[in-house]
Amino acid sequence: MIKYKLDKKVPMPEFRARLSSSRYPFGEMEVGDSFYVPAADVSSKASLKSSASVAQKRFGGKLFRVADEKGGYRVFRLK
Repeated sequence: MIKYKLDKKVPMPEFRARLSSSRYPFGEMEVGDSFYVPAADVSSKASLKSSASVAQKRFGGKLFRVADEKGGYRVFRLK
């Protein structure tokens, strides 16, 4: 078993809050809003769904759904 040395009184670095650094406007959306993402602008639908899942946790449980749309994807805010 590996043992690690415990360090005490090491100052924690400052972290900058990333409030609006998302490339998608999840934080600005209201229930019923949606936005379109061309397929060429995202690596995969799974990647976009992952971003929506992170946004859901980050913005207090807002619910987003990603749907296929001709040539890309549409993201809806449901809750």
